Amino acid sequence: MATYNKFNVDRRLLSVDFDTIMPLLDADIVEATRAVMVDGCSCIEAAERFNRSRQAIYGWVNGVWATYEKYKECKTIEYARAREQLPPDWDIELLAAPEHMLIDFKHAVDMARRKFLKDNAHAQNE
Repeated sequence: MATYNKFNVDRRLLSVDFDTIMPLLDADIVEATRAVMVDGCSCIEAAERFNRSRQAIYGWVNGVWATYEKYKECKTIEYARAREQLPPDWDIELLAAPEHMLIDFKHAVDMARRKFLKDNAHAQNE
């Protein structure tokens, strides 16, 4: 049973966030750090469960947290650079919607992109 402590709350991740950085982690620490960071086990519980010291679990969790923070920083840089390449008044957004709506939306975006490129090509040739 998970027990509350401030460390557990400060270092919690959603499963999807943990899964995203999992390829960056040492395979030996994945189960134990997931137990603490996603499932809510304390470091003491995880240490007992995985036959490791509390300090080892604590260190691994801190390392995974640092990896997650670095990943978020990289994504921020990636999106900033991508936005620099967009036409004025455009932005990037992750969107979940019914497939039929996304097909229509992607088509509308493609048409707007083509129009922008065509208009810019004409402007540069003048």
